[in-house]
Amino acid sequence: MKIFVYDFETTGLNPFHDKIIDFCFYDLLIGKKVEGLVNPEREISSKITEITGITNEQLSVAESIEHHIQKLRDFFNTEDPIYCVAHNGDGFDKHFLNELHKKFTIFKNKDNVYHIDTIPLSKKYIPDQYSFKLVSLCKRFGIQPGGHRAYTDTNALQKLYKHLLRIIETKTDYSYDYLLNNPNVVYNIIY
Repeated sequence: MKIFVYDFETTGLNPFHDKIIDFCFYDLLIGKKVEGLVNPEREISSKITEITGITNEQLSVAESIEHHIQKLRDFFNTEDPIYCVAHNGDGFDKHFLNELHKKFTIFKNKDNVYHIDTIPLSKKYIPDQYSFKLVSLCKRFGIQPGGHRAYTDTNALQKLYKHLLRIIETKTDYSYDYLLNNPNVVYNIIY
């Protein structure tokens, strides 16, 4: 099994219309990552720049998504089940990832790709949390928040996911190492 923590920054919230401008995927078990800025071939709004810090000037010299596809295919080059962990993945990231796959076939076997959203996982295991935003959860665990850049958010998320696994370990019969190496158990806990 493979487990990838990931994040996208985009031109907006609609995966059928908006474009990816920043991405990062991190292999949780071996520490390998793939990331990049993406030229959306359109201007981004000042609101997106305000949120992410990414400017139109930066994106104008970035490569288009087509130039990143082969490195994504190489990164996902496995027949093994793939578990993709994202914060608000069910509401946002997985839809952009699914659209990316539909357009470019980045996975060898899409039927073997599963999504784990850390929001329902957090709600289940830390129900007293006042907010389930990534920044709020990071604050709870003393993790430096990401700041709406794909790499830094992915880095914060992989630390959050590991904290959640430690909590699950205390509330189930599964050890941390078992949970880390068997994301299917975490998937089944949520879904």
